[in-house]
Amino acid sequence: MAGNFGYELNLNAAVAAGPFVFTSGQIPLRPDGTMVEGDIRAQAEQVLHNLDAVLAAAGCRRQHRVQVMQHLLCLRPDVSFHHRPVGADPAAPRRD
Repeated sequence: MAGNFGYELNLNAAVAAGPFVFTSGQIPLRPDGTMVEGDIRAQAEQVLHNLDAVLAAAGCRRQHRVQVMQHLLCLRPDVSFHHRPVGADPAAPRRD
């Protein structure tokens, strides 16, 4: 994975073990190697695009997931983050 880090990152985006695919942590990194800056929504959307690409390469989709872990850094009190299950209907009520 190339990035604007000054060196080549040698990481696996996913590992298959039998019928299971384990993905690594995804970050808001665009395909061109630049990071998405700004609000949490734009960053989360890029992370989900990255996850979709990794899963598609393994022949899977988000609907096949077993577990999703979210780690937020520097969450400020003025930033709203509402959990909605990945792949959920956007019209469904949020769980706060």
